[in-house]
Amino acid sequence: MNISAMRWPLGILLSLAALGSTTALATVPTAELTPLSIDFNNKTPGQPLGTGGAALGEPADLEQLDTRIVESSPGENYLQVSTVASPNIARHLHWTLEDDAELSEGLVSVSLDFTPSVRDSYSFGIRERDGAAREFMSLSFNADGRLYALDAAGLIGEFFDVYNGGDTLEIEMLFDMDARTSSLSINGTSLFSARAHGVSDRGIGTVLTGFSSSTSGSLFALDNLLVLASAPLPLVLDTDFNNQPPGQPIGTGGAVDGEPVYFSSTIAQQAYLAGINNVALRLWSTARSPIALARWEFLNNLEIRTGTVAIHLDVRLDSSQWYEINVNGPPNASTRFSSIRFTPDRRLLGRSNVEIVDSRGYARIVGTFRPRVFQHLQILFDMDRGTYTVKLDGAVLVDGWRHGVRNGSGISSLQTGFQKQGVIGRPMDIDNLQVGASDFVP
Repeated sequence: MNISAMRWPLGILLSLAALGSTTALATVPTAELTPLSIDFNNKTPGQPLGTGGAALGEPADLEQLDTRIVESSPGENYLQVSTVASPNIARHLHWTLEDDAELSEGLVSVSLDFTPSVRDSYSFGIRERDGAAREFMSLSFNADGRLYALDAAGLIGEFFDVYNGGDTLEIEMLFDMDARTSSLSINGTSLFSARAHGVSDRGIGTVLTGFSSSTSGSLFALDNLLVLASAPLPLVLDTDFNNQPPGQPIGTGGAVDGEPVYFSSTIAQQAYLAGINNVALRLWSTARSPIALARWEFLNNLEIRTGTVAIHLDVRLDSSQWYEINVNGPPNASTRFSSIRFTPDRRLLGRSNVEIVDSRGYARIVGTFRPRVFQHLQILFDMDRGTYTVKLDGAVLVDGWRHGVRNGSGISSLQTGFQKQGVIGRPMDIDNLQVGASDFVP
């Protein structure tokens, strides 16, 4: 199944670099899929694996290999693999993805922990679903400690003295399915990167773990088998303000024009030149008011009730001002999915806090922000689970919090502005505002 047709949980491939003080970094909201995540901790020690597939944390095919769950410590297991059939024959466990997915776009990461008992001939591979003709990457560990890496384009390289018996190798393979390239690292050391793998007509659907044809069938341990994928979300709001004339206020044409639908009467605003060829939006309050904000809505007046919603924006704030960014439901529902507040610390002069409030009604300080430089804010919702995650410059402030909305409303607007305690004239700068929604069909 193509990744763009699937619904996925939020995961870990969204870290972003910090932003400079005068130029903002545009990013694209992405959704994440975890189509395979197996640590064997829910299995019974001493028992073999079946062939129930990804949903049961098992391979789809054993190819006559012997498997046994081993407990390394209370609650922590790994898989022991050996061959009970004739050695000198290549055999693998075939791990397929949930829903028989085949990942053909975005980024795909395949990682695992491999601990050989001795030097022998072991083999790992990344293939398409239900086939063996598309070799995205093949790793052959030889009995002399060498590693051969191959793909559909041929030999990638020969690496000497890579492993010893008893060593745990943390193997990570990264694939850019759009650029059609691959990278490999072992124990954090890069062996190659941006290699054109030679496959253009299929996606990743199977992970192979086992033995090459010259094996003696020695035991090895397998753990933490993980496949992660990331793909761009369809955008329901996308504006970088570069089409706006600097020094002039922007309009209220809505998402189709990359503009808000409303500015309160106590807000002044204008586009301004934030860097070379980079225009941003500046807001400032003209009076203390409980309503001092800009309201942004989505294409087609969309109210998003299902799937993944990712909100990205770059913000530059002052240390002495009181700001807020709200994610709301329809105006008539008075629904607040999350309110992120940036406030001066009342106890430590010069420190600026980040607080979060949602429909559960209480505020909590979750971090700090750097004043007077652009920082990248991400607000990520799993609407099916009723949870959200907030990141600032890649640092996780909250992860998997329940937003508490139970009235059936969906996300329909974003507000950027000032709390009623705010100082008149201290600005909020905004750039590269994007909202992606997995269930939106353009």
